[in-house]
Amino acid sequence: MRPPRCPRGIGSALLLSAALALLAAATAEAKKRVVVLPFSGPGGAGAKNGLSRALGKKVTQIRPATYTAMADDLGVDASDAAGVVAVCSKIKCDAVIKGSVAKKGRKFTLTVTVLDGGTGEAIGKRAATVRGARKVAAAGAAIGAQCVALAAKGKFKAGAKAAPPPKPPEPPPEPVAKPPKKPPEEPVAYKPPEPEEKPKRKKRKKRSDDDEGDGDGEDEERVTKRAPRRGKYYGLFDVSASVGLSVRRAVVTVTSTSAAAPAADSTYDGGMYPEFTIRADLFPLVLATKSFPRNIGLGVGYTRHLSISTKTQNDSDPPVETTSQELLLDLRVRWVIFKTITSPEVNIFAGYGMRDFSLSANTVMASFNYRFLRFGLEGNVPLGTPYIGLYAGFDVRPLLAVGQEVVQFLGTKQSGLGFSVRGGAMGRHSSGFFYFLSVEYLRFSTNFIGLLASPDVDPSTIGKLDKRDRGDPTQAADRFIRFWAGAGFMM
Repeated sequence: MRPPRCPRGIGSALLLSAALALLAAATAEAKKRVVVLPFSGPGGAGAKNGLSRALGKKVTQIRPATYTAMADDLGVDASDAAGVVAVCSKIKCDAVIKGSVAKKGRKFTLTVTVLDGGTGEAIGKRAATVRGARKVAAAGAAIGAQCVALAAKGKFKAGAKAAPPPKPPEPPPEPVAKPPKKPPEEPVAYKPPEPEEKPKRKKRKKRSDDDEGDGDGEDEERVTKRAPRRGKYYGLFDVSASVGLSVRRAVVTVTSTSAAAPAADSTYDGGMYPEFTIRADLFPLVLATKSFPRNIGLGVGYTRHLSISTKTQNDSDPPVETTSQELLLDLRVRWVIFKTITSPEVNIFAGYGMRDFSLSANTVMASFNYRFLRFGLEGNVPLGTPYIGLYAGFDVRPLLAVGQEVVQFLGTKQSGLGFSVRGGAMGRHSSGFFYFLSVEYLRFSTNFIGLLASPDVDPSTIGKLDKRDRGDPTQAADRFIRFWAGAGFMM
């Protein structure tokens, strides 16, 4: 009686399974074990990460810490050929990959060498040059694909022994002494030096891709030079307060005289008076973006006298009550040129302003209440250190109005323009506090058509005008000189 035969399909399945198992074993056997040591030079960490990602699962990657720990345990130099062979034999490593990055200008050259784990000799070397720090990691990835083929040629040597430790020095020979009268003393036995304790290895902190700088290897230097930062919202706002002294001189000049209402020039020459200023700038887009629009913001400043009064030319007259104040609103764009701690900073602005110098009833000068547009530029330059620098700025102020009281006494405004020039010193601390000292020259020039030409003035009232009134065209020149000292805080 014949034994039962296996079905033909089952036999084929068994043969196919056996073939797949042999193929998987062969593939696993062919997969090389490789260690990628840390790369030296600027951007070396980024290049190493890029190369390791390129190797991926094409090889079995051994942790560099395992390699260096075994080298310490064996007491060998892991950088020479004998040390490479000894370490690779212990950890069963077929190839060792090491690299370096050199920088020249804006060019970065990456050089990668693949060492054979069995001989310690170089299997091959690859190099790539890129322009820009951010491309170093990509260069490492490109070379990584080539290193797979080089690593396939490596093979660790099983049972390789580490280089024997150096022999202790032989004891010095016993000196030959002349035959003493007394028996010679027994020589002291030589005691070999005690082995020194190995220094404990410091644990290396793992760095992720997010920990990488811009790849130029100058992180510490860049942090030192870069402007002080107080978090990702640095530059959101700044606020300051200052006190100072101001002096005003105004002259109204008659440009042409008529016989109906002749009048002489009038002058206001007041003394120096104190005032205070508060200023704030806000850049709300800092909360939303890291691009250039974060430098677009709003500014507001307010100035008012602390104590002021005006004395007329007639000593018997009481002092004239006086008020001085200024309000500035603007839209501004700032630009930090080099983004270092000593970078110049430029601000361009445009806005609206009011400047009032009001006098109570008097026979000398009318009140001027200027309303104007404002367009200007200002900036500061640190002098090698953020603690002291120079500040300068200017703006032009086309006049929109000068106040109803002036129109009633000098006639309708024909034209007017103002400007401001200022400069001084400033400095700032990394904590966000800053100080400034400045001086400003401010001038307004206004032309009036006179009351005789004003359409809303009754000609019969011309003869009743007081000493301030001008029937003829006039020109007013209003000058302010101001000194400030203040401090503030920037977030």
